[in-house]
Amino acid sequence: MGILDTLFGNKETHYPPLDSQSEAADQFRHVAPELQAFVETIDEDVEVVPAPDETYIFFGKPPKVFGLAWIREGKLKNMSEVVEEKKVPPYRAEALADLLRAAYKQSKGDERYSTQLGDRTVVVTPSDGLRRTVHEIVDKIGA
Repeated sequence: MGILDTLFGNKETHYPPLDSQSEAADQFRHVAPELQAFVETIDEDVEVVPAPDETYIFFGKPPKVFGLAWIREGKLKNMSEVVEEKKVPPYRAEALADLLRAAYKQSKGDERYSTQLGDRTVVVTPSDGLRRTVHEIVDKIGA
């Protein structure tokens, strides 16, 4: 079944464990309650891009089919909800999604780790480059 998993995007990738003493682990722990509440509402893969002031969450199968959420000041926001709330036209929303896809693809060489969040394994990507790019994209909608 391995080749079919690869073809259909279901290949599970294993990453080394996140060092519990790292800065990324501290940032992850800081948002763990909000992140846990969010993860419990979805049944998709989760990749977290932690930072001191904000944490971005890719869910689904980036860069193809995915969603984006973020935690700032203890509040969780979801990209699709913000796009709807701000009445972003579909063509602009698709352009933003394309920018996010490109940013994610560009980060493919960045270090990734795995950690547990409740009973789920999540990927942690402590990438300043990805975080900065996603921040700039999200700011374009005034979120």
